Amino acid sequence: MHAGRGDERAGVLLQIPRPAQVAAEGADGGQPPRGRRARVAAAVQLAQATGAEVFATASAPKQASVRALGAEHVFDSRQTAFTQEILEATGGEGVDVVLNSLTGPGFIDASLSCLKEGGRFAEMAQLDILTEEEMASQRPDVSYYTLTVDVLKEHAPEVPGAALRGVMERVAAGELRPLNHIRWPLAEAEAAIRYMQAARHVGKIVLTNSALETGQLRGDRTYLVTGGLGGIGCIVAGWLAERGAGAIVLNGRRPPDSAAEDAIDALRLRGANIHVELADMTDPTAIDAMLARVDANMPPLAGVVHSVGVLSDGSLGNQTWHRFEEVLWPKVLGAWHLHRATSDRDLDLFILFSSVTGVLGNSGQANHAAANAFLDQLAGYRRALGLPGQAIAWGAWSGLGEAEEQRERIEGQLAASGTGWISPQQGLQAFDQLVRQDLTAGMVAAVDWPV
Repeated sequence: MHAGRGDERAGVLLQIPRPAQVAAEGADGGQPPRGRRARVAAAVQLAQATGAEVFATASAPKQASVRALGAEHVFDSRQTAFTQEILEATGGEGVDVVLNSLTGPGFIDASLSCLKEGGRFAEMAQLDILTEEEMASQRPDVSYYTLTVDVLKEHAPEVPGAALRGVMERVAAGELRPLNHIRWPLAEAEAAIRYMQAARHVGKIVLTNSALETGQLRGDRTYLVTGGLGGIGCIVAGWLAERGAGAIVLNGRRPPDSAAEDAIDALRLRGANIHVELADMTDPTAIDAMLARVDANMPPLAGVVHSVGVLSDGSLGNQTWHRFEEVLWPKVLGAWHLHRATSDRDLDLFILFSSVTGVLGNSGQANHAAANAFLDQLAGYRRALGLPGQAIAWGAWSGLGEAEEQRERIEGQLAASGTGWISPQQGLQAFDQLVRQDLTAGMVAAVDWPV
């Protein structure tokens, strides 16, 4: 593509696949038309970067999104009337380049009719297209290119390689923007493929290796643990310290008790940089103030572990909204506000401590189940936004946490439901494995499966 001579702007026609073509060309189970639509989105950026004037065709439902991409003129791709409309818009001259994906009777001819003498015709479709000989016979003045990336990658890998490096340099320089995309961890590749086959995605699907795969965190960043002054929070702090976290903030509603003080002192003796921040996770103003203090006094935030948990059990007949608030708000409001307050930050991890109760249910814990089901969905929602997000549905930890404090009361419930206690060593080992795998949602529980 070129920008023309002098003050003239080259005209580029981008042809976007019609729904009928999606059905025909995706019949083998793949999604090539969606891939071509993504290439069209990239082409709009590339054309605009050269100063070209962009003309596009699309079906009526897609025209608004094509305009949003930056196309200055958008016409109907369902009929060939766009030929005359483009000629009128260009004063009868036509466009300099056609990037085509329309096939079928009359549409290639219509696109060629828009092309200037000596123009360029780039073909993205694979079926029912002109051969080089047919194009030479029909329009010998035209430079004709077919986009066969798969062939190039196999027989001339240096060509797409050089193109990719050039694009990445321009993205890094801010000349180009990444396309719309959803990130899936490599551990969930199978689920990502099913999601793609169901045609539920918008933009590209990107499989990513976890930044935590090596188990190393950033020594010049801060990691926040909410509920961090409890036994489980202190264990998580130890894991963060072992993995190289530069600074660790342990949050709680009240000052640390003697057990937490001892755990913090032990971590500091090992060289960990530990700070205590008091803030109520149900109070957005308090959360904002805490984050502001972290920003002012510590390295940039790179991770959040939300491990707050409160129990207020009771049968449905004995439950009240106050008891629901008591359990829901620390988890739900805290997690949601942390999500919103950090969505524009460069985080390595955003881990939500959920509960097996949200997966399996448990008598007397409707409020607890609801709160943790929300956390599970929030992790998936963050992933859909391209942000880090994990939810770990824990069973009861022995010796630690809210469940241990009410051990006598819930011991019978656990036995009746076929679940048991997780030792701190088992919990830490499972936590390490799940974080490294970067799964969106995992469950860790000691289960007696026959029960």
